[in-house]
Amino acid sequence: MHRTYYFLLLSSFFIILLTGCQQNQDKAIHEGQVSIQPNEEIVRLSGYWNVYQERLLDPMDSTNHLSFDQIKVPGYWDSDTEYGTIELVMQFSESDIGEPKAIYIPQVFSAYKLWLNDELMVENGKVATSKKESVPRGIPKRVYFNVSQEKMILRMQVSNFYYRQPGILGKVYVGNPTAIEDKLIGSTIQEWFSIGAFIIFGINHMLIYINRKKERLSLYFALFCLLYGIRMLLIGQASIFYFFPDFSMIFVLKLNYICIFACLLLFIKYFHLMITTGKSNFIVNFVIITSLLCIVLIILSDPKFFTNLHIVLYFLFFITFSYLLFLIVKGIKKKQVGINIVVFALIVLIATIINDLAYDAQILKTTVLTPYGLLLFIGAQSFTISKRFAGSFSEIEFLSKELENTQRELLFTLGEITETRSKETGNHVKRVANYSYLLALKYGLSKKEAELIKAASTLHDVGKIGIPDSILNKPGKLTEEEYGVIKKHTTIGHQMLKHTNGSLLKAGSLIALTHHEKYDGSGYPKGLQGEDIPLYGRIVAISDVFDALSTDRIYKKAWNMEDILAYFRLEKGKHFDPRLVDIFLDNVKEFIKIKDAFKDEGR
Repeated sequence: MHRTYYFLLLSSFFIILLTGCQQNQDKAIHEGQVSIQPNEEIVRLSGYWNVYQERLLDPMDSTNHLSFDQIKVPGYWDSDTEYGTIELVMQFSESDIGEPKAIYIPQVFSAYKLWLNDELMVENGKVATSKKESVPRGIPKRVYFNVSQEKMILRMQVSNFYYRQPGILGKVYVGNPTAIEDKLIGSTIQEWFSIGAFIIFGINHMLIYINRKKERLSLYFALFCLLYGIRMLLIGQASIFYFFPDFSMIFVLKLNYICIFACLLLFIKYFHLMITTGKSNFIVNFVIITSLLCIVLIILSDPKFFTNLHIVLYFLFFITFSYLLFLIVKGIKKKQVGINIVVFALIVLIATIINDLAYDAQILKTTVLTPYGLLLFIGAQSFTISKRFAGSFSEIEFLSKELENTQRELLFTLGEITETRSKETGNHVKRVANYSYLLALKYGLSKKEAELIKAASTLHDVGKIGIPDSILNKPGKLTEEEYGVIKKHTTIGHQMLKHTNGSLLKAGSLIALTHHEKYDGSGYPKGLQGEDIPLYGRIVAISDVFDALSTDRIYKKAWNMEDILAYFRLEKGKHFDPRLVDIFLDNVKEFIKIKDAFKDEGR
């Protein structure tokens, strides 16, 4: 089992690496110009684009005498400029003229208008020179066009009053429309696979918590998975806008940052509880309180302010992962369940984080991998929790079995004590129990239900505890009044046992009340008739009478077997259930074996 999971984790790690290694060709961009060859299906326009800060230029504006800077794409502008124009000249070959092309524009903070030559292709939000007039709308877009000439100018007006810095955060692609679509479909499938996995993990462990509310570990884990799944709807392809196209970008930004800080506090609380059994810790409390304060600031403040909380977030990340490493070392020493898998998954997660930091710094030309590393890490946690619960359930199952066996032994002991008061031996209880078990099986009941009847039948005469010894042990014939007192042992036993939810005692209560009822309605205490008498009572009635007739009692000697069988044939359909009598008579040799196996000493 362990080898299987290690293999799955290792396979997942290689899949992540392969995903990261899939890259499209980066084009060399010189002074805001790039050359695109006919044989290039998709190219990534990563590099330095020209930027005209604090100028919103349209296609009719000449840039010949304007000074410009350069910005890195993907990346942020280096200055605090709140609006400007970025430009890239794309040089196509003559053979490309008339060919269809597509450009993919990722999230741009926080509003833009894009032209190709003099044609307005897309407007995302509202570009303006003031916050009052600007409307943020950073949704990824695809732009389709035909190459009209060899030199095509991509010009984009950008304004940002709602994020810490303007910029294009993801990769910009240009190329064959079908290839672009295929690439985006692949990215969307990967994204939705991750979202679905997080949501499924979350729902699964939330159901565990609902059924076992004492297990707060599952609650923290479930909330983390659900919140991170929600966050993934807000980033990347920004799928949230597919479901809610009119959502405010400000609301999405707030929700994104709230999810990040909430996930962080749930993450550290989960690991702290898993490895240290939840004892108070300064680091955990510091991360939780700081995260909650940041969430309050996010709710109350403007995006331009709270998006700068990423500095606090990085600091909390450092503290959290340092503490996590400490907990893992502690877990290894304690031989925590599944800790080796957690360590392996953590290494993968750290590798994906390092990849993303290097990618953000343009040291590596891979792709963002942290969501996949985190998914693998969460999968490992889910396995660890499941294994932990499996161990707990096995222990509970063992303890339940022990408790059930102890309960059965106590019932037999109680039955034996009851019979001792009436000068009978404890073997009477054992014989009736085994007769009842055999009869139940032959009747067609399951082994589990037959075991229940066997254990519960030991209480059939428990009500005799309430009968005076002078009547219970009278050697001669009882008067009518004394017989009336004896009959009360059925209701006394029922009253003693009925106030319970346990299946054993419930069955015992039913048997105590009904084992003296007769099939023709002439029995007691209620005069029930036919199948209105519960089956358990009908079974024990035969077992009890057979034992009473076949053994010596204080008031009589045992009958011979021929007379006993004749009596049962006579009482078929009167005292006893006809079907049960037939079963008894067909299997009487097995009943005799039980009688001989539990003989009374000295009798």
